[in-house]
Amino acid sequence: MGNIDFIVLVLEKYYFRSGNRGSMTVTIDNFEGSTKVHAAASGSSQGAIFRFDWGAGNSFINSVIDTLEPYRVE
Repeated sequence: MGNIDFIVLVLEKYYFRSGNRGSMTVTIDNFEGSTKVHAAASGSSQGAIFRFDWGAGNSFINSVIDTLEPYRVE
């Protein structure tokens, strides 16, 4: 098996209390000799007319940042 140059993850989380959904796409690559992580989050609510994020996307991405922070090397 050869070297893996990049990984793409698509994650989804449902918040029962608020009825919001959060999704996140994470890419991990090592194209330039150092590992880089990029995460893009979004979210929506269950409104009949309007659909707002209400912070679900930010909450979701913060959980990933908190998880990966101990492994950060500069």
